[in-house]
Amino acid sequence: MHGACHCGEVSYEAEVDPEKVIVCYCRDCQSMTGGTCHINAVVAAEDFQLLTGTPADYVRLANSGTARTQAFCGACGTHLYARNADGTGAYGVRVPSMDRAADLAPKVLLFTQRRPDWMEHEAEIPHHKEQ
Repeated sequence: MHGACHCGEVSYEAEVDPEKVIVCYCRDCQSMTGGTCHINAVVAAEDFQLLTGTPADYVRLANSGTARTQAFCGACGTHLYARNADGTGAYGVRVPSMDRAADLAPKVLLFTQRRPDWMEHEAEIPHHKEQ
């Protein structure tokens, strides 16, 4: 899977297992996206490679208490991935930054107690194919 930030300054390739796609509704994911959730693909470290650019980053403690590096494009602000700050473990690659994001349906929902109640009735809200 190829991915990049909105402006194209930072790009990457990742070997994505479609069975390892999650939606996270935790408060951190909501605040960093300005939305209801983050959609992440869990990608082994050896299956992720930056192609262009160098992401900006910061470290934040996750709900688990683990220090997590949050990487994003310093030019346009697109969230790209998170991983343990000590460099261990897998990447949580932000699916919306991938070229074929629509091919990756979530398999697990996390922190659903933080999911907005209105989402249960989303099908009843008027839909428009374009703005």
